[in-house]
Amino acid sequence: MLLLIADQMKHGIGYLKGEDPGLQIDVAKHFESSGIKAARCFDYFASRSYLKVASSLLPKKHWESHHELSYRITLLLAKSIYSCGDAEEAQSILQELLLKCRSMEEKLHVQEMLVMSEYCRLSLMLKILFLALITITILSSKFWLMRRN
Repeated sequence: MLLLIADQMKHGIGYLKGEDPGLQIDVAKHFESSGIKAARCFDYFASRSYLKVASSLLPKKHWESHHELSYRITLLLAKSIYSCGDAEEAQSILQELLLKCRSMEEKLHVQEMLVMSEYCRLSLMLKILFLALITITILSSKFWLMRRN
């Protein structure tokens, strides 16, 4: 039900711009909850969409006035974007978020995600190199067998 409400609210989100900042924060929290619920259902594209709306509703100086909410939404957004397959955008968001962190605990969560995404990227590169090596080995074997005949 929460996601259905969020989907309906997205259609009129433009009307909230410039309205009461307290109302915008409340709606941003609703979209944060929707993003969390969508991610729990493994719908990372919907999660990303809800969290982008939540982020867009935060006031101009939200890092000063609503630091915890801004941090949570941004971290969740980076996780959803990464889960959608866009590691570069996620890493960019995480690098920016790292500069906004106030505590060591916040920095550790961000660093953990950066390390995980880099590990996955390097792991994929190693798999590709391994497959290339196997392909070259097979082709060179066939070449030498053809030359013998």
